[in-house]
Amino acid sequence: MPECSSELNPGELLNADIKRSLPSHHRARDQAQLAAEPHRFFHPRQGQPHIIRGYFGGP
Repeated sequence: MPECSSELNPGELLNADIKRSLPSHHRARDQAQLAAEPHRFFHPRQGQPHIIRGYFGGP
């Protein structure tokens, strides 16, 4: 995998997915709300392993 192909980088795909999941006007109001966002995003993903595999080019 070429290093400069960000569209093939699983971390970049994950970041894009997180950004798409947030409302465009969303801003964390405090540290606790900011810390809760990853949990809010990843908790439903536990039941959707096909999405996680998709970051890595899996079926």
